[in-house]
Amino acid sequence: MTTYSYSIDDEAFTGSFPTPEDAARDAFAEFPDAEIVTIGENVLYTAHEFIDARELLECAQSRAEEEVGEFAEDWLHGLVKSP
Repeated sequence: MTTYSYSIDDEAFTGSFPTPEDAARDAFAEFPDAEIVTIGENVLYTAHEFIDARELLECAQSRAEEEVGEFAEDWLHGLVKSP
């Protein structure tokens, strides 16, 4: 479902409204003296769009090996599937 929010400074957006008109109504109710209100469509992201779990685990493995050498070889065994 698409939702909308508003901003009076083009940086911070507020709210989650079902229509652009609802967002604008709330914006002008909250900030009646606002000269410009920007309405934007909310885009929701999930963590998997920013985090690569394999890369994260490889980094942890590498750091562990730097700290304790070969003793960390099997540290993450079983957590990473072979490609």
